[in-house]
Order: sequence, then structure tokens, then C-alpha cells
Amino acid sequence: MRAFVAGSPPAIRRHNRTAVLDTIREHGPISRLDISQITRLTPASVTNIVSELIADGYVAEVGPGVSFTAGRRPILIDLLPASVLVAGVDIRPAGVTIILADVRATVLCRSTLSLPQDPDPMDSLDRIAVQIRDLLAPQGHTVQDLRGIGVGAVGLVDSVTGVNLHAASLGWHNVAIAAELTARLGAPVAVDNNVRTIAVAEQLFGLGQDIADLLVFYVGAGGIGSGLVVGHEVFRSNKHYAGEIGHMIVVPGGQKCSCGSYGCLDTVASGRVLVERGRARAAQNGDSALAGLAARGELTVETIMRAAHSGDDAARTIVCEATEYLGLALANLVNVLNPELVVLAGPIIHGGDTVIECIRSVVQRHSYVARTMGLSSIRFTSFGEHAAIRGAASLALDRFFYNPEENNSLSTRGTP
Repeated sequence: MRAFVAGSPPAIRRHNRTAVLDTIREHGPISRLDISQITRLTPASVTNIVSELIADGYVAEVGPGVSFTAGRRPILIDLLPASVLVAGVDIRPAGVTIILADVRATVLCRSTLSLPQDPDPMDSLDRIAVQIRDLLAPQGHTVQDLRGIGVGAVGLVDSVTGVNLHAASLGWHNVAIAAELTARLGAPVAVDNNVRTIAVAEQLFGLGQDIADLLVFYVGAGGIGSGLVVGHEVFRSNKHYAGEIGHMIVVPGGQKCSCGSYGCLDTVASGRVLVERGRARAAQNGDSALAGLAARGELTVETIMRAAHSGDDAARTIVCEATEYLGLALANLVNVLNPELVVLAGPIIHGGDTVIECIRSVVQRHSYVARTMGLSSIRFTSFGEHAAIRGAASLALDRFFYNPEENNSLSTRGTP
């Protein structure tokens, strides 16, 4: 639940409406009385807000609940899945994933676009805009039916202006993704770093719904990043650059990183490093599972993780070497932040118990807070391989529906 913020009557009304929506999203189906108790709004206020939401077509009465006292059973309220339509876009060097999603960020349809090496940003955005229209048409929709578009992008992102300031892996600098897509489609666009969007998804629909402070720790093929939720709000810092955990120095004087520094976490534990080490091990042992994967052209972060989880010694050694560094970085974060929950995301999820056990062991050894106060819960993302794209859709829902800015009215359909 978002904290109450004082303001003008319209701002207070908007906050109360958001609080009711948040409560229905998190606890629905739910009665009006329970909404009142959770939000601490008066029953009359809740009744009025729910009536407005029903009239606008966002929620509905879905049947009677259980009554623990004599008398009439309460009527339960829940969100209508088809009441809101958003698009989610996940942009990374491996390609672009695009989805249409409903009010709970459930995927309705999906498509992908491949990107060339060093892709031209304007050409890429042209193709994304065309693909969004192509996804809408078979569903009987147009761009005007979209509540908004959420974009998760690699690199440094200014989430206020929607500008991808620097994405080294794409060769993009100061790309105004929000403005460019809005110009092409006429729909509102929200943009953020793609790991922070996962934090938004976990907070709204996943493991973080009842948790005030959580950390998303993403280990991908291209690099390592993090997203932080503090007091139920995604932390972006004053310049929106927070979360670049992949550039924490873990090996002073180590290998040069793409950022220009030496010994960054990315240089010893990213997916790229895992694949490089997998190729080296495969060359040394032609009979290993890794050698077979390499011979078939199937040596990826995912397949190495799966091999480790299946018990292959060479793969397990590679993964544990990487997770030693990941655990060390996470131990430092736990000492500083002490989040209630750590969510692991990215191809690392295919490592199963091997990954969780190794990381927990390292954090327990190196974190003073974990040793003295107890280890934070460490779990895999609830969205599996689809975390990033569900995050992009969740960003759109958060920005344009659940927590709209002052100039966006919840009662306005389509483009605000």
C-alpha cells in the first residue's frame, strides 16, 4: 500500500482511488468492508469509489463472500481482466520482445524482433511501432485502445523523460524512446531500465505484494543489474541511474570491463563469462555435457545452468565459481540495505537449487547482517523467463492506470 500524501482535494481523491485499486489488485476478490479496513478509508468513501470504478468498467461484483456472522454475506469486488489493455516492450541486444497484456500484466499475445549488431535506434523504433500495430489488429484493437506502452531498456535510463541515456551493448546514446514511440503511435509511453521494471512487476503482481523492501538481482547474458523497492516504492535515485550492480568492483585490478573500469562483477559472473568458461571447459574435455552442447551450437547461459542443475560437474563448477562472486556482491548489498526479500531473475533461474544454495552459502559467510540478524529470503522471480517483458507491461499499468500522474484520469479510456 502506498503511503498517504497530503495535497489538494483532487490529489487526495486520486490517491484514495489509487489506494482502492491497489487493494483490489492485491487482495481481490474482496469486499467493500475489507477494502475500508485495509485502506483506512470510510465505508462511504470506499462505496463511492467502487461505484465509480464499476461504472467505468474497471471492476465488477463477482459474487458473495463468506460471512462469519449472522446476516447477509458480503459482495466481493474484483478487477475485470479485459478492462485495461497495455503493450510491453523489452529491448536488449539479443532482440526485442513485445506483448499485449491485461490489467494484471497477463500476456495476451507476444512477438519478437531480431536486432542487428549496433542497431540503428530510429529504425528499431520504427519496427517496434509497426509490430505493436500488427499485434493489435488480429485482436480487434487499435492503438487508441491502449492505456499506455511500457518499455524496459538496457543501460542507463531517465525514467522521467523516457530517454535511454547510454546503452553500451546497443551502441545507443540519448535515444528519446518515449517521445519517439509516442510520435509514431500517439499513445503514452513509460520507459525504465529493464531490471527496475522487473521490480515493478514483483511489487504489483509477484512476490513483493506484501513486502515493503525487496531487491531484484538480475544475471543475464549481457550483464548484471539490480532493482530496488524501498517502502513499497521503486527506488530510482535523484538521477535515475541506481542499480548498476554489475559494475561493483569485486576483483581489484582485475579484467577490464566494458565500462572502462577493472574487476567489475560483470567481468567474472555475467552470462557472457559463463559461456566463455563453458567453451574452455568443453575444449578440455570432449566427453563432457558442455562439449556436446558446444558441438551442437547450444552452449548458452540457460543450457549451462540447466546442466549444472542436472548434476554435470564441469557446469556446476563454472556456475559455483560465478555465484561465489554474485554472493559476495549480494552480501555487500544485504549489509547496506537488509532487504526482506531478494529476487533472482534472468537466465540464472535455470540453475535451480545449485544457484540458490551457492549464493545463500556465500551471503551467510560474508554478510555481517545475515549472520547476526538472519538471512534475507532469496527466491527466483515468480515470472520465470518472462520477468522482463511482464515488467515492461507492469510499468505501463503502474504509470497510466494504478498510479496515474496528475494529468491522467482513470476514467479516461484509451490514450489519457
